[in-house]
Order: sequence, then structure tokens, then C-alpha cells
Amino acid sequence: MPEGEDSPPAWRPPSLRWATRPYDDVVRRVALFLLGAFGGMVAAAVTARSLIGSRGDEASDELGLVTIMDALDLESRSVAFRGGSVSAWMASVDIDLREALIDPSGAALELVALTSAVTILIPPTWRVSVRARGAAQAITTELDGQDALPPGAPTLAVRLLVVGSAVELSNRPDGHRSA
Repeated sequence: MPEGEDSPPAWRPPSLRWATRPYDDVVRRVALFLLGAFGGMVAAAVTARSLIGSRGDEASDELGLVTIMDALDLESRSVAFRGGSVSAWMASVDIDLREALIDPSGAALELVALTSAVTILIPPTWRVSVRARGAAQAITTELDGQDALPPGAPTLAVRLLVVGSAVELSNRPDGHRSA
């Protein structure tokens, strides 16, 4: 080549060409951010797990359940169920209220679910009202026969805050989704 002319760009093997794309740095930064956010969420969950305790068992009329990165299975046999709260972080929760008796004045159950799967089985004789809010949620309500209940039927008021979770409320005898 004559002097003064630019030489052609150096040849790179095809496998390294991706490293020069302009958006690779952004992809790496976003991936690192997401990894850090998930790691921070797990660390917060582990810390909260050691600090926050649950209260309530099968015979309790009022629940205060917390489950973090664990599974919870409760079959209530309360004689005057008034409700309470359930918090689930990255957890699986199954609550069966079909053997419980509701308080004559009704009950209120508050559920907070963060990346969890929650199933609540309710007796068919209870009226159920549901208020839900959140994001990336899958809420299934299979409450058959609500219109046929007498006007004075006891009411379970369920308030849901659901983020990245699946929640199922059912009063079906088999306790599972229909086929």
C-alpha cells in the first residue's frame, strides 16, 4: 500500500463481532441491575423471615400468618372465624376454611402476596366479597351459588394486594379448578 493511505480495518473473527454492538453495555447494565434487585429482594425476605412471626393455628378465630420463601398449609377449624391477615413472599399458601364456622358478624381477611401462589377454600354457605389490586396478577374466583345465599348469610370480605402472584378463591366441594 502506498504511504499515506489508511489501512483496512483489522479482521475480527465472527464470534467476537457481537462485543462491539453499541447496546451491549446497556444490556449488561440492565442484567446486573435485575440480578442485584432480585438478590436484594431475597436478602430482605430472609431478614424479614427471621424478624416477623406468624400467629394462629387451626383453632384460631383470627389469623396473622406470614410465610416467606416457604410453604404454608392450614385447615381451619375455628368456631367463630373473624379473619385476619396473610402475607406471602415467594411462597405457597393453602388455606382451607371449609371446616370453620364464621363469626355471625362476618369476617375480613387481608392477603398480601408477592411472587406467590395462594389458594383459599371457602365454605359454600359463606357470602364472599373480593377487592383486589396489584400488578402482574392472576386472580381466580370460583364462587358458585353466591346469588342463591339468603340475605343474612355471613360475609367474608377478602382484600387482596397481589404482585406477581396467583390467587385462587373457591367454594367448590373438590377445592380445585374445574377441568
